[in-house]
Amino acid sequence: MKPLSTGTADGSTLQDLGRASIQIVHDLKNPLSTIALEACLLGRVLEGLAGKRDPIAGLAPAFFAEVPALLETPWAVATADFMHPSTRGQRPADFETRIRFGVALTRLAAEDPAVHRLTAEVSNLLKPRSAYRDPALMQRVSAIMTQM
Repeated sequence: MKPLSTGTADGSTLQDLGRASIQIVHDLKNPLSTIALEACLLGRVLEGLAGKRDPIAGLAPAFFAEVPALLETPWAVATADFMHPSTRGQRPADFETRIRFGVALTRLAAEDPAVHRLTAEVSNLLKPRSAYRDPALMQRVSAIMTQM
Protein backbone atom coordinates (compact mmCIF):
# COMPACT_ATOMS: atom_id res chain seq x y z
CA MET A 1 0.00 0.00 0.00
CA LYS A 2 1.28 3.46 -0.93
CA PRO A 3 1.68 5.91 2.00
CA LEU A 4 -0.62 8.95 2.14
CA SER A 5 0.98 11.89 0.40
CA THR A 6 0.93 15.30 2.07
CA GLY A 7 0.41 16.88 -1.34
CA THR A 8 2.90 19.67 -0.71
CA ALA A 9 6.19 20.05 1.07
CA ASP A 10 4.54 21.91 3.95
CA GLY A 11 1.81 19.32 4.50
CA SER A 12 -1.05 21.74 3.73
CA THR A 13 -3.17 18.98 2.19
CA LEU A 14 -3.16 17.04 5.44
CA GLN A 15 -3.92 20.24 7.33
CA ASP A 16 -6.92 20.86 5.07
CA LEU A 17 -8.09 17.30 5.62
CA GLY A 18 -7.71 17.82 9.37
CA ARG A 19 -9.84 20.97 9.19
CA ALA A 20 -12.50 19.01 7.29
CA SER A 21 -12.48 16.41 10.04
CA ILE A 22 -12.82 19.10 12.71
CA GLN A 23 -15.79 20.62 10.85
CA ILE A 24 -17.53 17.26 10.69
CA VAL A 25 -16.84 16.56 14.37
CA HIS A 26 -18.17 20.04 15.24
CA ASP A 27 -21.33 19.32 13.33
CA LEU A 28 -21.82 16.09 15.24
CA LYS A 29 -23.10 18.34 18.00
CA ASN A 30 -25.61 19.86 15.56
CA PRO A 31 -28.79 18.33 14.12
CA LEU A 32 -28.39 14.99 12.41
CA SER A 33 -29.87 16.42 9.23
CA THR A 34 -26.82 18.69 8.93
CA ILE A 35 -24.52 15.72 9.32
CA ALA A 36 -26.47 13.85 6.66
CA LEU A 37 -26.16 16.80 4.27
CA GLU A 38 -22.42 16.97 4.84
CA ALA A 39 -22.06 13.22 4.34
CA CYS A 40 -23.91 13.47 1.03
CA LEU A 41 -21.74 16.43 0.03
CA LEU A 42 -18.61 14.49 0.94
CA GLY A 43 -19.82 11.61 -1.24
CA ARG A 44 -20.45 13.95 -4.19
CA VAL A 45 -17.03 15.58 -3.77
CA LEU A 46 -15.30 12.20 -3.59
CA GLU A 47 -17.14 11.03 -6.72
CA GLY A 48 -16.07 14.19 -8.51
CA LEU A 49 -12.45 13.59 -7.57
CA ALA A 50 -12.45 9.91 -8.52
CA GLY A 51 -9.87 9.13 -11.15
CA LYS A 52 -7.73 12.17 -10.31
CA ARG A 53 -4.04 11.54 -9.81
CA ASP A 54 -4.16 12.73 -6.18
CA PRO A 55 -7.83 12.97 -5.14
CA ILE A 56 -6.99 13.63 -1.49
CA ALA A 57 -5.20 16.85 -2.48
CA GLY A 58 -8.44 18.38 -3.75
CA LEU A 59 -10.79 16.94 -1.14
CA ALA A 60 -10.73 19.59 1.58
CA PRO A 61 -10.81 22.64 -0.74
CA ALA A 62 -13.69 21.18 -2.77
CA PHE A 63 -15.61 20.21 0.38
CA PHE A 64 -15.13 23.55 2.15
CA ALA A 65 -16.09 25.52 -0.96
CA GLU A 66 -19.60 24.05 -0.76
CA VAL A 67 -20.16 23.86 3.01
CA PRO A 68 -21.33 27.49 3.57
CA ALA A 69 -24.21 27.20 1.10
CA LEU A 70 -25.08 23.80 2.53
CA LEU A 71 -25.33 25.15 6.09
CA GLU A 72 -27.20 28.35 5.22
CA THR A 73 -30.64 26.88 5.86
CA PRO A 74 -29.96 25.09 9.16
CA TRP A 75 -28.13 28.09 10.62
CA ALA A 76 -30.83 30.49 9.43
CA VAL A 77 -33.36 28.40 11.31
CA ALA A 78 -31.15 28.52 14.40
CA THR A 79 -31.20 32.34 14.45
CA ALA A 80 -34.93 32.16 15.28
CA ASP A 81 -33.78 31.36 18.83
CA PHE A 82 -33.10 35.07 19.19
CA MET A 83 -36.85 35.64 19.44
CA HIS A 84 -36.46 34.57 23.06
CA PRO A 85 -35.12 37.47 25.16
CA SER A 86 -32.87 35.20 27.23
CA THR A 87 -30.95 33.94 24.17
CA ARG A 88 -27.36 35.13 24.38
CA GLY A 89 -25.28 36.19 21.43
CA GLN A 90 -25.33 38.79 18.73
CA ARG A 91 -28.52 39.01 16.72
CA PRO A 92 -28.07 39.29 12.95
CA ALA A 93 -28.35 42.89 11.72
CA ASP A 94 -31.43 42.01 9.67
CA PHE A 95 -33.07 39.94 12.42
CA GLU A 96 -36.33 41.92 12.57
CA THR A 97 -36.70 41.75 8.79
CA ARG A 98 -36.09 37.99 8.86
CA ILE A 99 -38.81 37.57 11.47
CA ARG A 100 -41.27 39.70 9.52
CA PHE A 101 -40.41 37.77 6.34
CA GLY A 102 -41.02 34.48 8.15
CA VAL A 103 -44.39 35.63 9.47
CA ALA A 104 -45.46 36.86 6.03
CA LEU A 105 -44.25 33.66 4.38
CA THR A 106 -46.19 31.60 6.92
CA ARG A 107 -49.35 33.59 6.19
CA LEU A 108 -48.88 33.05 2.47
CA ALA A 109 -48.22 29.34 2.99
CA ALA A 110 -51.52 29.05 4.87
CA GLU A 111 -53.31 30.28 1.74
CA ASP A 112 -51.24 28.72 -1.05
CA PRO A 113 -50.48 24.97 -1.11
CA ALA A 114 -47.48 25.44 -3.42
CA VAL A 115 -45.89 27.89 -0.98
CA HIS A 116 -46.72 25.56 1.90
CA ARG A 117 -44.98 22.73 0.08
CA LEU A 118 -41.94 24.91 -0.58
CA THR A 119 -41.65 25.89 3.09
CA ALA A 120 -41.89 22.22 4.09
CA GLU A 121 -39.17 21.31 1.59
CA VAL A 122 -36.85 24.06 2.87
CA SER A 123 -37.59 23.20 6.51
CA ASN A 124 -36.75 19.56 5.85
CA LEU A 125 -33.56 20.56 3.99
CA LEU A 126 -34.81 19.12 0.71
CA LYS A 127 -34.41 22.52 -0.96
CA PRO A 128 -32.01 25.34 -0.10
CA ARG A 129 -33.16 28.48 1.67
CA SER A 130 -32.28 30.37 -1.51
CA ALA A 131 -35.54 29.00 -2.96
CA TYR A 132 -37.25 31.81 -1.02
CA ARG A 133 -35.43 34.35 -3.23
CA ASP A 134 -37.63 33.58 -6.21
CA PRO A 135 -38.71 37.03 -7.49
CA ALA A 136 -42.41 36.15 -7.75
CA LEU A 137 -42.43 34.72 -4.23
CA MET A 138 -40.49 37.70 -2.87
CA GLN A 139 -43.05 40.06 -4.40
CA ARG A 140 -45.95 38.18 -2.79
CA VAL A 141 -44.25 38.01 0.61
CA SER A 142 -43.26 41.71 0.43
CA ALA A 143 -46.87 42.64 -0.28
CA ILE A 144 -47.94 40.87 2.93
CA MET A 145 -45.08 42.47 4.88
CA THR A 146 -46.28 45.96 3.92
CA GLN A 147 -49.72 45.13 5.39
CA MET A 148 -48.25 44.01 8.72
